[in-house]
Amino acid sequence: MRLLHLEDSPADAELIERLLRQEWPVCQIQRVSALADYRSALAAAGFDLILSDYTLPGFDGLVALDLARQLAPAVPFIFLSGTLGEERAVEALKRGATDYVIKDRPGRLIPSVRQAFALLDEADRRRRTEEELREHQERFRQITETVAEFIAVLDLAGRRTYANPAFRSLLGDPATLIGRDSFQEIHPEDRARVRATFEETVRTGVGSRSEYRFLLGDGRVRHIEWQ
Repeated sequence: MRLLHLEDSPADAELIERLLRQEWPVCQIQRVSALADYRSALAAAGFDLILSDYTLPGFDGLVALDLARQLAPAVPFIFLSGTLGEERAVEALKRGATDYVIKDRPGRLIPSVRQAFALLDEADRRRRTEEELREHQERFRQITETVAEFIAVLDLAGRRTYANPAFRSLLGDPATLIGRDSFQEIHPEDRARVRATFEETVRTGVGSRSEYRFLLGDGRVRHIEWQ
């Protein structure tokens, strides 16, 4: 763990370092107290965590927080201060601080750091999941929008949530099909059978293949094989 500690009190810094090394013996801690040094450290990047006092020579913790959110937006930021009142703490959390710990309660520091890393891991998992979902959706789009077969996605009630461009030749603009009951276009004599098959698939997860008659807008009938 690489940690940036913004603290002007050597005694407080020593105490915090001792607490941290009890949990992470090989952690690397860089302490700064001046604004210019803090800005340079942020610009150099590579930190896993930022700890900051609130009252500092020539500037306050909110300035430090704003700089961290600009230069290291993904790095957890924890206030560790004896002068951070409730009102300031609320403002700090609104502006992007991960947590705050009162110096008089140093026992909260290690749990706060662990929670910050847990939140970071969760955010990373969520980001990877969203990226995988976007990739999956893009692959799905590329496949479905270039084939001649009619491909539709239905919700559990049988309403369309997606129709690929091939539907254009059958029922018109796919965008107009979204939200419509897909069974209404099936011939009345086939409708109950097809709906029953659909409901069985929803219930069991097992697909099936069948044929039915599709009613076009001009009254013509088209025979469809579906899976």
